[in-house]
Amino acid sequence: MLETIMDQPYEQLLTERLFKPLGMKSAGFRSPATNGKVDQPYGHTKKLFMVLPVDPEPTGDNPPAIAPAGAVHCSITDFARYAAFHLGEGSSPIFSQDGLDILHEREGSFEFAKGWKVVDRKWAEGKAFMHTGSNTLFYAVIWIAPGRKFAAVALCNYGGPEGFEECDEAIAFLIKKHL
Repeated sequence: MLETIMDQPYEQLLTERLFKPLGMKSAGFRSPATNGKVDQPYGHTKKLFMVLPVDPEPTGDNPPAIAPAGAVHCSITDFARYAAFHLGEGSSPIFSQDGLDILHEREGSFEFAKGWKVVDRKWAEGKAFMHTGSNTLFYAVIWIAPGRKFAAVALCNYGGPEGFEECDEAIAFLIKKHL
């Protein structure tokens, strides 16, 4: 929809309106690696009890038709910048606090906001926002506890249940260590 209205590819829109203002210099689209090079992590899959790397192209990410729903990659540092933005840290070049509140507001009686699962957690002392993403070869998770001014992010170059478990364990460690 935005591509049509703005007459720009979504990659350009995200780069200009989100990545650059937040200083997310590592952010890009599709798999971060290059076929035949060891320049960035490769995604991994399991076949016959073996964990194997998958060449970035043509099958190392979601098909182009669904890429706008999750073909973004970035470093853990840039993912943390994105988390800080959602905490309202500093002055945002993108949204006011009111704009962020709209993004985090539940839709009716559902546990979901605009892109976020909204749940109550004791460690968060109230609301916590969570989002996960996977293309089956990579996994990412972000938790935000606005009442504690705390966020935690985890990334893994292995999707599926194993990637979820590893990232979930990392988040639990961060919560225990810092809260």
